[in-house]
Amino acid sequence: MYERFWKRYCDKRGPVLEFGGGVGWFARRLTRHAKVFECESNAFARESLAQIAPEAIAVEDLSTMETDSVSSIVALHVLEHIPDDALSAIFAEFDRIARPGARFMFVMPDLDGAAHRAKGEGWSAFTDPTHINLKGHDAWQAFFRSVGLKPVQTFADGFYDFPYAQTLAGRAVFDSLRLARTGIQFLLARPLLKSGDGENIVFILERAE
Repeated sequence: MYERFWKRYCDKRGPVLEFGGGVGWFARRLTRHAKVFECESNAFARESLAQIAPEAIAVEDLSTMETDSVSSIVALHVLEHIPDDALSAIFAEFDRIARPGARFMFVMPDLDGAAHRAKGEGWSAFTDPTHINLKGHDAWQAFFRSVGLKPVQTFADGFYDFPYAQTLAGRAVFDSLRLARTGIQFLLARPLLKSGDGENIVFILERAE
């Protein structure tokens, strides 16, 4: 689904940077379409990248990348692991290496999302102690505007941690509806679920005028 969202909104047939892509499974998908750089600080992940996505170019530090060198930047479940002050410095580098007209795709847990409301303290995003920067979709939008980006599309990616309802009847009715809507969006790769209607928030952004 994320691959198809990237193709829909970000694919300009130019190089793409995946920031914090781990061992390279998504980079492998992206190499079907474009030249891929993957910035990953973990040495084990970079070694795995060479096996999983050998066509991707491993980058240890953004400062080594050339100015105006990529047409899109992707980070899937990365930003919530980094505090805002460090993110501001990272986004300054993003601004430097992104070409004019570049697009950005970011996915993070949504603190104001329906999944958190349903699960409360049992929400899956709370189980990872490295999630040090959990925000709601409005707070993330304010942060992106503060670093010079404006949303092109903002939507939820659905529900994945069933059950959500507390009763059998609720699971039969409401969880079935959640599953159906998530499945339809997945199959169509269209932004059908509005911000706040799921586990995570998806942002497609570009530079503000």
